[in-house]
Amino acid sequence: MKKTISNARNLILLSLITLSSFFLSCEKTENQIKIRINQFKQTAVAPYGPVITLSAQQGNEIGSANWSAFYDQIVGFDYEAGYVYDILVVETEILNPPADGNSKAYQLKQILSKTKVDESVTFNLTLKNDLINYVKGDAVSGYTLLDEADIDCGTLCTEFANALQSNSKLINGKFCLNSNGSIKLVEIL
Repeated sequence: MKKTISNARNLILLSLITLSSFFLSCEKTENQIKIRINQFKQTAVAPYGPVITLSAQQGNEIGSANWSAFYDQIVGFDYEAGYVYDILVVETEILNPPADGNSKAYQLKQILSKTKVDESVTFNLTLKNDLINYVKGDAVSGYTLLDEADIDCGTLCTEFANALQSNSKLINGKFCLNSNGSIKLVEIL
């Protein structure tokens, strides 16, 4: 009888240790961080292919000329092109994430500022590199960046079409935002 009670105690203890280990592996750490989101989305390559993603600054980069692709979703944040945002987010680090999952999650806590950018302000985007053409469409049906942003090529449509069909390994464009949300090609770089 004592052996049965001892085995039961050991089984309960082992179960508690196993459950504790499981819950500790799911433990999360949270930090509040400030992120600046740029007025336009940028082209980038994610592990699953080409994307149009937020352009962001964090930490010491805020206020500098350095912008990085921000691939993660910010829950509760509704981005609107043409504005620079300073936001406060809760960054949750998942200590033992699933093999195919993100190690961080982001939740909007507060929009600190939302500043309208003049439509004449220009920005550069990679349109084509040696591996990826981010531009979809043609001169007749119109162009888009990965079917997400309409491109207004204006008087540069012929030059734009020729550049896209060329053997150039890298094509960049200088753009500004139109009031209708499309991006206007100002120069082929």
